[in-house]
Amino acid sequence: MTGNGWLHVLSCFYLALVVTLILGVIEFDDWRPILSSTLRRWAKLIGALIIIGVVVQTCTFVTEKNLESPKKNLTAVPSRE
Repeated sequence: MTGNGWLHVLSCFYLALVVTLILGVIEFDDWRPILSSTLRRWAKLIGALIIIGVVVQTCTFVTEKNLESPKKNLTAVPSRE
């Protein structure tokens, strides 16, 4: 993976942390519940993103494998000779 690829992955983790921290600050007034809610939400969000990524990658592999297999010509009409 290139440097830009790693930058995108790290920015995803950072932005997920910022969004969950903001939601925790809006919901609670004390720091202990803010930190625990932020970590819990961050883990759920990153877990969901990883699951989505695995599903998309699996679908990509299946599609590429189907594209490589020989296609049958279903539109050709057999000649009656």
